[in-house]
Amino acid sequence: MARIPYRSRDEVPEPYRDLLDTHLTVSLPDVETYDTVQERNVAGGSRNIYRLFAHAPEVLASHREHLSLMWEEFSIPPRDRELALLTLGRELRAEYEWHHHVPVAYDEGISLDEIVALADREYGGFTGHERSLMEYTERFARREVDEAVHDAVAETYDDGTMLELSMLLGFYVFLASTLSALDVDLEEEFVGWRLENL
Repeated sequence: MARIPYRSRDEVPEPYRDLLDTHLTVSLPDVETYDTVQERNVAGGSRNIYRLFAHAPEVLASHREHLSLMWEEFSIPPRDRELALLTLGRELRAEYEWHHHVPVAYDEGISLDEIVALADREYGGFTGHERSLMEYTERFARREVDEAVHDAVAETYDDGTMLELSMLLGFYVFLASTLSALDVDLEEEFVGWRLENL
């Protein structure tokens, strides 16, 4: 149970209520059959993180605005973004981030087998750039990015995209730390690091 109670929609001031209502539906195949699609609604109003942030509506508004900027305006390819965020979630043991980004990653073209391989740190099936990106993310989580690790990703990304990558990862480190400190619950059963509960 979270250390701060979640707020209901009715408890949020009227001008901020729409911030709880994003409309994003993602899909995942059944892990056993791969042919039965499970639709998952990840609307903001059902997410505990937004219900928690609603205690400070201005913070919620800023959070949503920053998320929109990163997802809609950053030049990081969506597949790269999700590989980085899954790697970060795994490194930080951030179940909330991992759980919610598995279906997004799948919708961005990352297969379930690739997600399990990432969970197991088996990077052989990924491109050289993707391996460099995941190593960068691992080092970022430990504050150990050195010049060689930076330069390996910078072979593909320009300076602006490198800045965006660091900002993206830094933002999700903040989220993971906040959710951990406040013991925010998942809204459903954890999908599992190896998707065993999918």
